Amino acid sequence: TLGTQTLTVSLDGTLSPSKQSEVSFGVSGTVTAVKVKAGDVVEKGDKLATIDSGSLQDAVELAEANLTAARANLEEVEDNGGSDAALNSASAQVDSAKAALDSAEENLADAVLRSPISGTVASVNVEVGDTVGSSAAASGSASTAGGTTSTSSAQFVVIATSKWKLEGAVGAADLGSLKAGQAVTATINGAAIEGTVVSVGIVATATSDGAATFPVVINLSGTHDDLYSGTTASAVITTGSY
Repeated sequence: TLGTQTLTVSLDGTLSPSKQSEVSFGVSGTVTAVKVKAGDVVEKGDKLATIDSGSLQDAVELAEANLTAARANLEEVEDNGGSDAALNSASAQVDSAKAALDSAEENLADAVLRSPISGTVASVNVEVGDTVGSSAAASGSASTAGGTTSTSSAQFVVIATSKWKLEGAVGAADLGSLKAGQAVTATINGAAIEGTVVSVGIVATATSDGAATFPVVINLSGTHDDLYSGTTASAVITTGSY
């Protein structure tokens, strides 16, 4: 009798971390310290860099003074039996001053840039003396951790290096046999790692010879601290048996 025959689809792809965070200052200022370099391991909440907070502190103090004045004005209107319109106006001024203070305090806190995830610093694209913020152009020298690649314009890229995905593509002939959930065996640097198909794209990309290919994303099982973003790998997807 014949044994069970397995149907498979093979592809080549590129490794990347399943989770990464691109981090940049959201407030304007001059960088006063860069706390990490590419390749450093960080915990969630660790400091990445700081900017001069003098003007941000001044803004908080001004907002506090405006809130104090607005509250005093509201109290005076209430004590003097002001009209409903006057009370509404004074109350609205207090609400506006509170919102301004909240915003100023958030901006002051944002003078310290922190990592939103635990992982490894993949790239640093800022240095002491750079002007940063929403209106500032990216500046400084980019540095990248060995074995990782990054094309991000973010000031810092932090990757979680334990969970990985493999991104590849297949031709139109194989597309119909693929679906999420199928088992995968990936070969990376000679080692076999199991995984699962998580998505199969239906929008084609044309190759240099005009052939249509469709993106496939595979999540690798387990944790792997010895893999590097940008590494090429091959995979065999089990699509069925007979």
